[in-house]
Amino acid sequence: MKDVRLRLAGTPHFASDGLVSYKDAIFKVYGRSAVYTQIVFNKKTVICGTPELREAGTSIIERWNLTLRQ
Repeated sequence: MKDVRLRLAGTPHFASDGLVSYKDAIFKVYGRSAVYTQIVFNKKTVICGTPELREAGTSIIERWNLTLRQ
């Protein structure tokens, strides 16, 4: 997360699954100013910030993971 902060201007919008490590890392680097949504079994939960829920998703990274595995 520290590397992400150095590479991106502003505060990115984060979306992840329910793994606690993501939440801890985001809060450690961005604090409560982060915009963060957790998606578990297609249920979107706002952790902090005000994300656009209809735009929050993991499809891009999931597609990349599938391509990498194949």
